[in-house]
Amino acid sequence: MSTWPSVDASALDAEARKRYQRRASAIEEYRRGSALVVIEDKTKVDRRVLYRMLNRALRTHPDGRVWGFRALIPGLRTKAYERRVPAKVTGRGLAGAFTQLLERHEELEQLLIRLIRDREVWLVQKGERFYVPNLSRAHDRFKEVCRSVGLTARCEYPLILSISPF
Repeated sequence: MSTWPSVDASALDAEARKRYQRRASAIEEYRRGSALVVIEDKTKVDRRVLYRMLNRALRTHPDGRVWGFRALIPGLRTKAYERRVPAKVTGRGLAGAFTQLLERHEELEQLLIRLIRDREVWLVQKGERFYVPNLSRAHDRFKEVCRSVGLTARCEYPLILSISPF
């Protein structure tokens, strides 16, 4: 635990800071070998929550280290959403469908990486608004690659969805 990434709790709002500090205290007490009853009484953190926090803290973060104390921040997700069933082409309930599409067709993901890396699409701020120049052109290229891998506009996401401006 001494190598776990730490958290600047002062950056959290008052309520989140209190919850984080209770969680961190519970983890520290557990590390010291305190009895679960003592931890629950002292920190007001239920033993089931404690075990769940430990599991979250020990997961691997995208940076290659464990989540550590970062996993104790209230409201923070340590695991990315993963769609389990194929998307149905209804226009609704498509959370995770795009990620699923990129996982099935590596060419699509490579195109997006190339578009961003080569600065063919980028984010521009004008006043309070944000714009993505060349988005329509990039979308056309994306649709071309979708068709080249066998996706059809008749029945498959994302070709049935139209692009909407910001």
